[in-house]
Amino acid sequence: RNITRPAFVIVGEQDDLFYADRFAPALKPLNNRLSVSVLPGLHHMDMVTAPPAIGAVRDAVKTIADS
Repeated sequence: RNITRPAFVIVGEQDDLFYADRFAPALKPLNNRLSVSVLPGLHHMDMVTAPPAIGAVRDAVKTIADS
């Protein structure tokens, strides 16, 4: 709730440890500066190895740096 800058949660749609579809409904009401991105077809470990995930993290960092 005390987030004052843009923040991002990036999760794989096929994550086998977390329910990807529950992040936005649970977190967004807490702070409108929080953005949740669900990346189609990606699993939990893909978030640190797959090019689409790496690109999403790069884009999030750029957004934060530009704000």
